Amino acid sequence: TAPDVHVISDTEPFVLREGVEIVGAPFKARTAAYDLVADMLAPLESTENIRVAIGHGQIHGWGDAEKLDAIDLKNVEDNINNGVIDYLALGDTHSTMELGSTGSVWFSGSPETTDFKHLPDGGGESDSGNALVVTIEKNSASDVEVSVVKEAIGQWVFESISMDINSEEDVERFVQQLQNYPDKHRTVIKYGLRGTINLAAQTKLDSAIAQLEPVFASLKPRQRVMDLHLAPEDDELASLSLTGFAASALNELMEDIQSDPKSVSRDAANLLFRLTRKDAS
Repeated sequence: TAPDVHVISDTEPFVLREGVEIVGAPFKARTAAYDLVADMLAPLESTENIRVAIGHGQIHGWGDAEKLDAIDLKNVEDNINNGVIDYLALGDTHSTMELGSTGSVWFSGSPETTDFKHLPDGGGESDSGNALVVTIEKNSASDVEVSVVKEAIGQWVFESISMDINSEEDVERFVQQLQNYPDKHRTVIKYGLRGTINLAAQTKLDSAIAQLEPVFASLKPRQRVMDLHLAPEDDELASLSLTGFAASALNELMEDIQSDPKSVSRDAANLLFRLTRKDAS
């Protein structure tokens, strides 16, 4: 192994340097049947040394299903207040999050984004791609100051956009939001649009997506939640000046769209509109 790498394989405090200890609660199997952090803390006593604890998992009472290895946060905070440990660094949740009231228990989150943040509600993986800079000043077991500074280090953006689209102005707002992403080659976007738009708005949307899709790492619709209806206005249909087979085909497509807005008929109608406008120009 590398000389500067120490694998935490037990719960014995490891002296990182004089006056500084690391103590961990390692998993011996894929899952555990008890609170590993509590088991790690139980034999420890208060210390004048700076002692940082490392664990993994969710705290008791978090989420719908209680797990056997859920961490007792009150027990952790009691040990912090008693000078047994000074900071608990937790892994599992990929978003940066402070736990409890001591300021000394944190999920640092994953250093790079691994899942989508949901916009505009902010759900999903809402605050990943960070590193925490933790400063601990300890004069005695009862005199400790801990400060935590969050530093953004992630390079990638994963976001899921939900938006109501009912006009050309709404389309422009959505397109502008896409254009505002600075590093599109490291940005993954999936979008779900809801509403009803006319032919002009649909054409503007299709044109913008066609231009932007190649410059994003990924820019794709969420088909499961896409609910965008095409409703050409009468003057738009009249301006197409379709006759014969083309007019009959358009009528059939529009009937299909009314009964099933997500059908392939919608794409076919959009293609027919674009081709007709191109020929007219």
